[in-house]
Amino acid sequence: MFKIIDTVLKLTALLVFTYGAWMVFGNPIIGLIHDAYRINMIIRNFRNRWKKKSQNPVIEHLNLILSVVLKREAVHEAYIFIPASVIIFLLSFIFIIKLESFLSALIFSLLLALLPYLMIRAMLRGIRIEGSYDGVMLVTGLTNNYKQSYCNMLEAVDKTACSQNLSHFSKTNLLRLSIKLKSYRNEAELDEAVKTFVYAYDTEWSILLGMNIKIAVKDGINIITSLDDILLELKNAGESIEANKRFNNESFSMIKFVLLPLYLLTVYLSTSAFGFTLEKYIKYQFSTELGLKSAIIMFSSIIACFIILILAQKPKYDI
Repeated sequence: MFKIIDTVLKLTALLVFTYGAWMVFGNPIIGLIHDAYRINMIIRNFRNRWKKKSQNPVIEHLNLILSVVLKREAVHEAYIFIPASVIIFLLSFIFIIKLESFLSALIFSLLLALLPYLMIRAMLRGIRIEGSYDGVMLVTGLTNNYKQSYCNMLEAVDKTACSQNLSHFSKTNLLRLSIKLKSYRNEAELDEAVKTFVYAYDTEWSILLGMNIKIAVKDGINIITSLDDILLELKNAGESIEANKRFNNESFSMIKFVLLPLYLLTVYLSTSAFGFTLEKYIKYQFSTELGLKSAIIMFSSIIACFIILILAQKPKYDI
């Protein structure tokens, strides 16, 4: 009995002490919590505004390209890409200025600094070409899932992203689109989500598909007829695309076996007709001003030709 009374007294004393402490320190504690929350909101809003203002066209352009090439959302990659290009420019300029004039060194250094950008542009085009061949399966799957989901576009995009018939590239794009469609807060964010999806393919069918997805999500309009029309146009375009592909393959094969043999022929003629040794040829080619200049132009032209041929070898699947 005494233990129970003792326990009750202790609890009562604890409650009285807690209440008294709260009466003394409660309001300052609540004020500190409110201040911390308000400061956190101010910092968050400032960061959001700073992020929007700092997204200049160059950064936005590079992030769009890198998002497609890397197959994930690019956030800080552009801030790494630009300094890397500047470093390439500086190093190449320091090396070339020893053998060339200032203007020549500047031009060649700029060309070398542009190589990373040209490479990701070439990769972007290659990825877009491969991705464009998902058009028929993507639109077919989206149309069927849209009908099965009772015209619920968000659910249709989710189901299509899990399709086994699509490439990993298209699945990734659809998943990213799905996440953005579920979290957009205004029309500008909806436009950005659709723009990112369309940019990954850069085709007429993707533009039409993106417009219809936006209409279905924003206004809830039934777009089954429009999806069927896009699918019909894609199927009709298949025959002409196959014919262009065969022609491009033949042209690529002819040029591929001519470019490098021509350069090797010049090496052979230099060593045989002019009595050059291979060591002397390499010395004149890379250790003299004229030789280095011609080597840069020649190898740059060969690389450019192969890039153009590779990109043109397979036509984009479009309507």
